Amino acid sequence: MRGTGRTMWFDNDPIEDDPRFGWPDYRVHYIKTLIGSLLQPHINRFQICPWPTRIFGPDAKYPRPHRIFGYTEKRPQTVEPTGIPADYLTLLGNIFQTQGTFETDDFAFEYDFPQTGVFMSDSALFQRRFPDDVKDAYSARYAGTPGFDMLKVINQNYTPDLKTKTGGDLTFTDYVESAAFPHFYGLALPLLKGGLPVRPVQLENITRYPSYLDDYKLLVLSYEFMKPASADVNSVLAGYVRDGGTLCYYGDGGDPFHNVRSWWNSGKAADPTPLEHLLRMLGVPRDAADGVYECGAGKFALHRVSPASICLTARAADDYRQNIESLLGAPLDKNHIILRRGPYEIIAVMDECASSEPVVREGSFVDMLTTGFDVINEKTVAPNEYALLLDLGAFASEGLCVLGSSVRINALNADAEGFCVEARGPDNLRANIRLRLPRKPASVEGSLAPAPESVVKAADGEASIPVAIACSWDEETKTALLSYDSAAGEMIITGSF
Repeated sequence: MRGTGRTMWFDNDPIEDDPRFGWPDYRVHYIKTLIGSLLQPHINRFQICPWPTRIFGPDAKYPRPHRIFGYTEKRPQTVEPTGIPADYLTLLGNIFQTQGTFETDDFAFEYDFPQTGVFMSDSALFQRRFPDDVKDAYSARYAGTPGFDMLKVINQNYTPDLKTKTGGDLTFTDYVESAAFPHFYGLALPLLKGGLPVRPVQLENITRYPSYLDDYKLLVLSYEFMKPASADVNSVLAGYVRDGGTLCYYGDGGDPFHNVRSWWNSGKAADPTPLEHLLRMLGVPRDAADGVYECGAGKFALHRVSPASICLTARAADDYRQNIESLLGAPLDKNHIILRRGPYEIIAVMDECASSEPVVREGSFVDMLTTGFDVINEKTVAPNEYALLLDLGAFASEGLCVLGSSVRINALNADAEGFCVEARGPDNLRANIRLRLPRKPASVEGSLAPAPESVVKAADGEASIPVAIACSWDEETKTALLSYDSAAGEMIITGSF
């Protein structure tokens, strides 16, 4: 949606529909999704809980059989279904409130890579399955090709469903049709695993929005798994290159869908594939060898290699990454992506990279992925781990502010005598609020005016009930952690200095 003027919301559902998973799985998957979402700096709107009763309701117990249209899957239940663990419930409350504090105009990646995108198209979805009469020929084209013997290894470790479908023999066609989606991920993952925050770019949008490609310095394209809807697409791409952009094309022409009757192979100026038409638009010979060609103020890099083959060997992935490095003028040797958004640092450290070193951050932080908003001076993030840190240095001049909360904060006030917090949260939640205060409070008290639907009720004739508030003070950071058992209604927390 970048460049379209539209506003996008990201769906961050804390559970999923796969009946094999329980709460520990959901927690891991949710944190990964959260970090991936926050690494998109232009997004600050999130659908935090599409179906609350599936998480907080009395019948929300997982794992459980998956029901679709009245049909219940019959899979062995190996783990007893349980309700959401208390610490995960608190963590979700923490994250829900934190997601509402991100802005989109104050951000910077740790490494200043040129903006890079990999094209994706609606037509790639149409090509996910091949006609039966072309499958054998398509697979035979790659039989004996170096690297494709790895399909036998993949077959041994692939999903049971695919083994059943193929009778135990995985062909190249099966591989391309599979959920692995190797043509796209072959182009995207080696770059991401090198630390480049590569972005998907919608091919159809380049003819709909005149400025859609303005931010990109390098674009990666293949017509092996998708096709341009019209010749105008190639016209825009050629203009992008001539105006100073760099376009890198990967594809060997083996895709059977090149042969469908369409605009590129019809009429007087027919071309075998959309690539040949693009070459003509760029002024590059149809039989051009692999290499980099100057086109106007920009560059066009041609590599007649199947994108899916990049997935099959480390050598192929390294060659591809090195080709992109030469176009970027920067090494892709990182195993992490770090984005600074206002006072937050979002850190993703990946596995399966050239480096296996952890990322170490030193300073004064609040760890936002802990239930108690832990205050730390050092954070080590190992491969396949993630972090969301709040830099307390950004609040050095603040005497009173909310750093993190499990519940909605409606008001926060303070004077020389003390402070007052007005909050609202759900039932059955151990709530945590970390505040920056002028000095340590001498005492903290709470009172709740229960909502009608709350499981907690005030006594007859009483408008509110007292709530015990635990207060933990950190002198170094001048922060207090307030903890209490939340209930639906209006919560007033007062503290005296």
